[in-house]
Amino acid sequence: MKMVNQPDELISLYVGANQPTDQPTDQQTGQKQYVPHYYRVVVVVVVVVVVVVVVVVVVVVVVVVEVVVVVVVVVVVVVVVVVVVVVVVVVEVAVAALQYQYLRMIKWEKVT
Repeated sequence: MKMVNQPDELISLYVGANQPTDQPTDQQTGQKQYVPHYYRVVVVVVVVVVVVVVVVVVVVVVVVVEVVVVVVVVVVVVVVVVVVVVVVVVVEVAVAALQYQYLRMIKWEKVT
């Protein structure tokens, strides 16, 4: 187990910010800038779960009810899925941006 001595190290371990990007080095610290990438995995998992749930609901609806109702239910489910996916992506990107800014703030305080 790695011993963490600096707050930056602890935060970078927590948010998964140990993957370098193609961004230039920070002008104040001279260190590479890091962006957490774990939110992509979360988005993919959420999308897969939502698609599986939609398929199960559509199969159950097709078996149980008539075709006209199926069309209405499918349209409603598709709209709900799109809204959920958009909300999840927006939230994950916002969280990643906040974490990135927090890391930069800590580095800035360390320099000043």
